[in-house]
Amino acid sequence: MTAAEGNMDKRYELEKEIAALEGERRNLAMELGLRLHESSKGNADLRKGHQELFDRIDAVDGKVEALKAQIEKLEAAAKKERLREKPVNCPRCGREIRVDDSFCSGCGIPADQGREEAMQQMESAMTVVMPPLNPTCPQCGAATNADDSFCNGCGAPLNGGEPDYADRRQPDLSGLDVHVAVRCPKCGAIASKGDAFCMSCGTNLGVGRLF
Repeated sequence: MTAAEGNMDKRYELEKEIAALEGERRNLAMELGLRLHESSKGNADLRKGHQELFDRIDAVDGKVEALKAQIEKLEAAAKKERLREKPVNCPRCGREIRVDDSFCSGCGIPADQGREEAMQQMESAMTVVMPPLNPTCPQCGAATNADDSFCNGCGAPLNGGEPDYADRRQPDLSGLDVHVAVRCPKCGAIASKGDAFCMSCGTNLGVGRLF
């Protein structure tokens, strides 16, 4: 490669980097403009000198919202057409609503209403309910199980649990083998390895005995 060719390649790389930076600047300017537009709503002082531009932006936003509304209507119409393609069971009485029916033959509700309610029931049945995340202790932030009565980190009562010990401070387990199971000296429940407090009664396990 000659020096001239090397310079051309270097120039190409520099121009590409400049183009990327200019694109980034345009995006930042757009984001800044959007934020200024949002913050200026209802504030005449911020719009002073640029009202015409703000009005044009608001007009475009209005057109976008109107188009979105049309799309929603089209989707609703398409949904109704899909419902008409096959019979469904009436959600009120269970009788079949046929494709060409105008009313349910069992309870008399309009067929379109029955189809719509049937679709809503099917969509509800397909909704996935995510299990709740495990809660955390409000005192120390340690992760807890949903059915724990006491926090294993600090011994604070959870879910309405009432501790029957006076001192909830973290016990000194330096003299215990935390890898060996502990039996609660208060209620006799077997604690998990490494537990600092009894999950049944909240007793400080620093005084528990190994077995």
